[in-house]
Amino acid sequence: MKGYWRKGRLPDMNEETLGAAAPIPEGFELGPATTVRREIDASAVKVWELISTPGHLTRCHPFCASNDVERWPGVGAIDRIVYFSGLELHREFTHWDEGLGFQLEIGPPGSRTARVVWVLKGLGDDRCVLSISVIPYLNSGMSEAKQRAYERLVFGQSIERYLQSVVQGIEYCVTTGEKVQANQFGKHPIYSK
Repeated sequence: MKGYWRKGRLPDMNEETLGAAAPIPEGFELGPATTVRREIDASAVKVWELISTPGHLTRCHPFCASNDVERWPGVGAIDRIVYFSGLELHREFTHWDEGLGFQLEIGPPGSRTARVVWVLKGLGDDRCVLSISVIPYLNSGMSEAKQRAYERLVFGQSIERYLQSVVQGIEYCVTTGEKVQANQFGKHPIYSK
């Protein structure tokens, strides 16, 4: 199977190399993870070279208008994504394991709405698997019904579709050497123009 997603479990990862999870912001709890996993016909080294390059999202992300970098690379790296829809999100990297993956927190300026985990695993000299998991931060003060509604609206199938496009973009960029076009794998109601 070329790509698939699953909810509730994080991808296989080495906690010793990726480090302990970042603390959950006060007043929030973790929601269920949505994970997309894709086998790519390229070495893990080649995929890592792309995803660890500052500003790489403008080359491989089908919804990214700009990807400005404040600090790079490693723990404490910070960048900003502006989507074609005008939505702006900031990413702060909390764990970085060279060649294997990273963990970050993402949200609008001054806020964190989710934890994101990228894991890369080699499958020989010319194949690898890239997994991206998004774990929402849910407001502990909200009723369970409101939490689930928020989760369905912003995360659920919406984030699954988004992540599928992101990993397809990375695969396309790495295997062809070409830049991904806007909305190349379809439009998204939150991130597209």
